[in-house]
Order: sequence, then structure tokens, then C-alpha cells
Amino acid sequence: MKEMLQLFRNKVYARFFLANILERLGSMIAGISLMFYLLDQYGKQPVYATMTQIMIALPA
Repeated sequence: MKEMLQLFRNKVYARFFLANILERLGSMIAGISLMFYLLDQYGKQPVYATMTQIMIALPA
């Protein structure tokens, strides 16, 4: 555990780690918000809703 904390004392490593976490979080939020938008816009048309559900189910 001490070795792990030593890594985060290096400011460059800590910033890269934080940037990586925020980038992944941003990508996930953007994808989810796009899917919700598509469901909202095309939810009444079953073909588009089905395509959106398939896109959500695909692995990233």
C-alpha cells in the first residue's frame, strides 16, 4: 500500500492517472447521453428504438 501511495506523490503520474479516469468517465457519460437522446427522439418509432438498444448492448 505504501508503494502505491508513493506513486501518487509524483505529480506527473497523479495527473496522468486523473486524466485517464476523467477521460473514461467522459466517454461513458457521452455515450449514455447520446443513447438517451436517441431514445427520446426516436422512441415512438420501434425500428430506431431497437437500433438504439442494440447499440447500447454492444461492448465498448
